[in-house]
Amino acid sequence: MADEKSTKVINTTPPLYLHPVSNTNIVVSSIVLHGDNYEEWDRSLCNAFKENKFEFNDGLIKPLTIAKSDEQAHWVQVNSTYSSRTHNTLKTYIRSLVP
Repeated sequence: MADEKSTKVINTTPPLYLHPVSNTNIVVSSIVLHGDNYEEWDRSLCNAFKENKFEFNDGLIKPLTIAKSDEQAHWVQVNSTYSSRTHNTLKTYIRSLVP
C-alpha cells in the first residue's frame, strides 16, 4: 500500500476562530471614516469582515458566560482584535469618541 498522509482540516467558520497570523495591525479597509463617508466606510467593513466576524462589530456575538471561562477568554481576544481593526479605520477625532 502507498503511504497515506493524514490531512487535518481546520474549521475556520466559527465566529471565535482567529487565524494564527491575525493581529490588530492588519489593515482591513483603506477607507477611513471621517464623518460624511459613513456608507462607503460601512460597506467596506462589511466586505472585509463578511465571512463571520462582522457580528462582533454589530454586537450580535455577546460575551460568553463565566461558566465557560476558557471560551470567554477566547471571546475577549477575538473581540479585542476585531474592535482594534475597526478603530484603525476611524479618523483620530472620531476614534477618541468610540469606546
